[in-house]
Amino acid sequence: ACHEENKIIISHEGGIETIIGAMHEHIAHACVQKESCIALRHLAYHNAENQITIPSEGGIQAIIDAMRNHISHIGVQEEACTVLYNLACNEENKTTILCEGGIPLIIGAMRNHSAHPGLQK
Repeated sequence: ACHEENKIIISHEGGIETIIGAMHEHIAHACVQKESCIALRHLAYHNAENQITIPSEGGIQAIIDAMRNHISHIGVQEEACTVLYNLACNEENKTTILCEGGIPLIIGAMRNHSAHPGLQK
């Protein structure tokens, strides 16, 4: 979903809802959480429409839940932080991330995985 046209098609065809649904359904599976965050990261990257759609479908909460449930999984932590970064381009999302407890989780991920350069950016 790196091409803008594909991002729009995926969103309009229910792809974002499906990804977030998979995150809820497979909360215990780190691989599903990581890959879902990667997909959401690409969909949110420089796409204002998807930066609104993802939170409206419960995406921020799903990402934060993934971080809480997989604290020791570096891949989940890195990808979750990256998608939250992309979503934070939208001012309203910054508030949602803060209110949902995202900031302490991001700081915790950086502290817990201090040797991993991907989480220190």
